[in-house]
Amino acid sequence: MSSKKVIVVTGSYKGIGFEIVRLLCEFYGDRATVFMTARDPTRAQSSLDNLRAKGLNNVELAQLDISSKDSVTKFRSLIESGYNGVIHSLINNAAMAFKVAATEPFSQQAKETVQNNYFGHLTVCDQLLPLVPTGGVVVNVASGGGRLGQVSSKYQKILTDANDIATVTDVMNKFVSAAQEGKQKEAGFSNSAYGMSKLGMIAAGKVHAKQLREKNISVVNMCPGWCKSDMAGWERPPRTAEEGADTVVWLETMDHTSQMKRSGGFFRDRRQIEW
Repeated sequence: MSSKKVIVVTGSYKGIGFEIVRLLCEFYGDRATVFMTARDPTRAQSSLDNLRAKGLNNVELAQLDISSKDSVTKFRSLIESGYNGVIHSLINNAAMAFKVAATEPFSQQAKETVQNNYFGHLTVCDQLLPLVPTGGVVVNVASGGGRLGQVSSKYQKILTDANDIATVTDVMNKFVSAAQEGKQKEAGFSNSAYGMSKLGMIAAGKVHAKQLREKNISVVNMCPGWCKSDMAGWERPPRTAEEGADTVVWLETMDHTSQMKRSGGFFRDRRQIEW
């Protein structure tokens, strides 16, 4: 059983997630166990070896596929059996996006992106948020692409006022349904499947912040900016993955009073920004 702080970073064997893991390992040393997670742990082994070669022996590798409830449930069992059933910090980083040159029809892109980035996020939250104790923190790696202004004023109000996840889910389902008919713009949504999925993530994060405030758990959303990665590309993005990870680490490592003051907010470059 572990008495150390337990930190879980989803989708974290490369890119921004990897840098979050590395920076948190360096910050905490033997005061924390940081979980690097991946759909396929065999592909992540070299990343684990990389960190351990640097003397960062406080990192653990685990299988976690946010699109699979069974995978998330098995990961929860791992924490319950070996880590006192506690996750002090949950960092939701895992996501997917179709390339700009993707040939799949928008209806398919919308369905798959929302299924992974929004509903996968909810699966993680449903299973793992109950393990976050009083004084814990949840950081959602969202995107400026999830801006509220991409939907009609009707949906802006619905999402801003939402007090339950079902309300957000209803909006996401309506977007996917409209996209199946090629009528997403007429229905009040944007033409960005990724942007809409991150809009849902941010809205859900704000609902969770409201719901968990009584338990003294902070929930914050952040935008890492356009960073070099396999998902975003390596030539055009101006920021490094480490730069994208910086605000996550800042939010996770500050004192809890400061975390609670920021709960429900949306951050980039260590400052709050408009949603």
